[in-house]
Amino acid sequence: MKNETGNTYGRLTVVRRGPNNRYGWAQWWCQCSCGNTTLLDGQKLRSGNTRSCGCLRRDVSAARMTLHGQVRHRLYSTWNNEKQRCMNPNNPDYKHYGGRGIKFYAGWHQFDVWLAYITQLPHAQESGMTIDRINNDGNYEPGNVRWVAWEDQAANRRQPKKEKS
Repeated sequence: MKNETGNTYGRLTVVRRGPNNRYGWAQWWCQCSCGNTTLLDGQKLRSGNTRSCGCLRRDVSAARMTLHGQVRHRLYSTWNNEKQRCMNPNNPDYKHYGGRGIKFYAGWHQFDVWLAYITQLPHAQESGMTIDRINNDGNYEPGNVRWVAWEDQAANRRQPKKEKS
């Protein structure tokens, strides 16, 4: 029998020998990188079929099911709505944004990049604030967005067209 103590298999590091299993095979106590401890057969470790306490499977599944890990962030829908209004002709509000030439800054197509910029602006952490374009006819881009109270945003809108008589 080979001493496995100190060997690493995936996320598992063998800590010490455990009792034999019911078939008489050696088992080893392993410390997982996530902090859990588990008892495993030496054969399972050496074959490469067991590489964690189970956390690896959960992490891989979560990564596969998540676009970027931020979908549940409170500002994700704000970012997505801004982008859709400017870029998606099927969006009901496209005519008011992308349809009249308002663009969504290409550097913000990834949520985490947009979020890093938005959250460093003044008033970002204050409650009751919303994101607004400074120039209502301008693009969603650095220098033309800010955090404002709802009341201020309502005042920043296009003037209705005057009808000719």
